[in-house]
Amino acid sequence: MSGLSFNALPPIDLPFRFFISAPLFIIACALFILFSGEALWLSRWQANMLALTHGFTLGFLTMVMMGALLQFLPVIGGIGLAKPRLMASTSHILYSAGVIVLMLSFIFAESWLTVSALILLSLGLGIYLCAIIWLLVKKISQSDSINSFRLALTSLVVVLLLGVLLLVSRAGITMPFTA
Repeated sequence: MSGLSFNALPPIDLPFRFFISAPLFIIACALFILFSGEALWLSRWQANMLALTHGFTLGFLTMVMMGALLQFLPVIGGIGLAKPRLMASTSHILYSAGVIVLMLSFIFAESWLTVSALILLSLGLGIYLCAIIWLLVKKISQSDSINSFRLALTSLVVVLLLGVLLLVSRAGITMPFTA
């Protein structure tokens, strides 16, 4: 308890917006299951199943983690985020819209939806991750908790880059790699 700092906490409505959005995505996923029928369960590679999977993982799990990290990291690190209201509001709106558009892009298979999802998710997560990474770089402490956050965020960035590459490929955007 001696290393915790409760003075750097962001306003409680900032992480709560992520926590409130998460169950809404679960409800949307449940309604999607209800109206999709048994064809949803035929293959994990069907568009409807991919929409459901991404709605759950990005809409629920990642949303909860983003809210928890927003509140937990300033307590552990002792340093608050710069302009937390602007960062949380912007990233939440862009990220939520991105998840919805991504789910729709799987369902309707339109490339403009995929490109829109790519832009919205990249901006939403980019703003959020830049703020969190800046906080972790600014924090000089080498405690186990801070080092664990750094490792987890490094892994998240690698996975997100792979996801961006998959979305770029799905959108039909080709990039020549010539040496």
